[in-house]
Order: sequence, then structure tokens, then C-alpha cells
Amino acid sequence: MRRRVLFFVSAAAALTICAAVAQPQARDAVPPDATRMMDMAGPQDRPVRVRSSVSFFLTGPTGEADGADKLRERARQMIYATAARECDVLKQALASECRLESVNSRINTPRAYGPARQEGINVTGSMTFRITPK
Repeated sequence: MRRRVLFFVSAAAALTICAAVAQPQARDAVPPDATRMMDMAGPQDRPVRVRSSVSFFLTGPTGEADGADKLRERARQMIYATAARECDVLKQALASECRLESVNSRINTPRAYGPARQEGINVTGSMTFRITPK
């Protein structure tokens, strides 16, 4: 239980830090008329793409063991729940509007190195948002 609390606190801190790094939209993907309108707009009116990522370790069964599928499903649900809440965080910190563009999740079973290795999975999630700065 203590590990879970520490995980969630760490994940929230990492997401907050990652969300602060925003990159402007690539102009190659914008039609020429929209680009001209963006040039006339102030910097606060331009859409910005924000990418965020999170990584964590979940202990539990792996491979084909009983419960391994449930552990992987729980990991994906955690990534998706994080993505769902991230727009709220972005709106509080720097956005007037926010839209989720993509979510990716990756689950790996680490290789066994030594007798003290815990059984579990490494989970990495990344998400991309389109925001309008405040």
C-alpha cells in the first residue's frame, strides 16, 4: 500500500513537470491560410502541443501466470486515467482549452538479474495534447 501511495505521488509530480514543457505546433501540418492567421494572432492565441510521459513499475505476476492479464489491464487503465486527468492539470496551470490527441502505453517484463528481483512489469505511457495557452 505504501508503495502505491509513493508511486502515485511520484507519478503526479513527474506529470506536472512534464506538462510544463510545451512545444509550438509544427507549421508543416497547418494549411497555408491557417498559418497566415496564426501569424496575425498573438502568441497566446496559437495552439500549442504538449507531450507528457510517465513510467512506473507494478509488482505482480507476469507472462502466462494467473493474474498477469489483469495486471497488464490495470497498467493500461492507469495510463488512460492519467491521460484523462491531464487536461484538468493543464487547464489549471497554463491552458484555456485542452484536447487529447493521442495516448500510447507500453508494457515490458524486465529481465531477471539476481535473486532479489521482484516479479512485475515496467509500464511507460505517453500522451499528446493540443492546448490554447491562457
